[in-house]
Order: sequence, then C-alpha cells, then structure tokens
Amino acid sequence: MMLLDSILSPQIAKPIKDSIKNKIMLEFERSISGGSQRPENFMAIQVLPDVSILSADVVELTTQLTTMEKLVKVLYDLFARFDVAASHFQVQRLKFLGACYYCVTDGDPDHAKVPVSLGISMIANIQEVRYVRH
Repeated sequence: MMLLDSILSPQIAKPIKDSIKNKIMLEFERSISGGSQRPENFMAIQVLPDVSILSADVVELTTQLTTMEKLVKVLYDLFARFDVAASHFQVQRLKFLGACYYCVTDGDPDHAKVPVSLGISMIANIQEVRYVRH
C-alpha cells in the first residue's frame, strides 16, 4: 500500500486502498459461506463541475545533467517541492511522467487562477533547486 501512496495523491489512493480492503473482506466472506457472487469493479473517480489542469514540463533538464543519478535526484527534489506547493494551493497531483508534472484543481470557484499561482511557485522552486545545486 505504501507504493500506492508514493504514486497517487491521497485523494485517489485512499478510496482505492479502501476498495482493496473491502474486496479482500468480501472474498474472504464469500469463500467461507461458499457463495459465488463476484464483487463489482471499483473506479476511484471524482466528478467536479469546473476544474483547471496544469501540465508543467521542466524543459532542457535532461541536457543539463550529465548522469541519470543526478537527473533522478533533481527530479525527486523538484517534484517533492511541487507536491508541497500543490498541497498548499489545494491542487491534486495526477501524475508525473519524465520531467512533466500534471495536476488538477479541486473544483474551487477560482479554479483558473489557482494553477497560475502554483506555476509561479513552481518557477520559484526550480530557481531554488538550481541555486542549491550550483
């Protein structure tokens, strides 16, 4: 379950973990009672009326770093900082892929302004990481 927490945001991971626990319990009860009914599939979906999505791609990072180890360390540092900023702005990380960080607002009425503030914070985080690493 810790792997799930490291990959997904808490808002998505918790319902999935709860679903897994429930399926295990139902399967156990089914095996004891001899029943044959299969549990329904579960999808962790939140329906929100209005959201904004931010896709932040850290460009030219791979050309600036000489080893894979340095690249992974820098991305870990950046994405950890981005996660803190996203939490501060109540934005939910969807995923990161390579050097790209994807997140979505949570239905806030000012949902279009929030990613701008988060983006400014991300730029500051990148500048801090550059300063610390040089």
